[in-house]
Amino acid sequence: MKKARLNEPFQKSADDLKQCSPAAKRLRGCLSQVFRGLNVGRAQARFSGFLKKAILRKGYLDFSAFAGYDFQQEHPLGSLLLAPLAVEIGGGEARVRIEPDAGAVKQKNALVSHYYFDLVLVWGNAGVDGGLRLDSVSSVLYPFGTAHQPCKLSLALPESRAPWMLLLKTSCLEGNELAHHPRHYGMKVVAVGESAVSSRQSAVGKEGNGEKRCC
Repeated sequence: MKKARLNEPFQKSADDLKQCSPAAKRLRGCLSQVFRGLNVGRAQARFSGFLKKAILRKGYLDFSAFAGYDFQQEHPLGSLLLAPLAVEIGGGEARVRIEPDAGAVKQKNALVSHYYFDLVLVWGNAGVDGGLRLDSVSSVLYPFGTAHQPCKLSLALPESRAPWMLLLKTSCLEGNELAHHPRHYGMKVVAVGESAVSSRQSAVGKEGNGEKRCC
């Protein structure tokens, strides 16, 4: 009896799918820097599933299957952030605008006093060690129950062709400390794509300080 041999396309597909588990582990490790306060559950298994979908659809790893993903299934971003949200991609930048009126973020108990937003961009090749990068920018603190000027955050897209995904996180504070319960946090993928822009622009939004990290 001779062993059955996969034809070349099937063999390539099988080899590609083997990348998904370690790629998901790398992605989770990279994003763990912004998981504080969240209960993400079996995130690595979900990431692996999304990456498999991308390979089966497109033949390579990217973040296309992550579009609209809420990191907390029990506490989605939409149950916390009630204000209108606008996302714009163009000119080498990803921009988010939030209208923080008096009821922009739901105050889920009397202990939480302030809230703020993080815009996070993760990009690069999850298929290799050290292939991912994470950029982020944070807003100022907003007291609950008070209307403010619109919050505008922006991050530069990768200058070389690379898959990316954009995340928005909302976090609440209890006085001078971060809130303890996951219901006071929400994070969601608000855009995905691939870039090939010629130059990096400012990666600092108008509302706060930017940060760049390697994963």
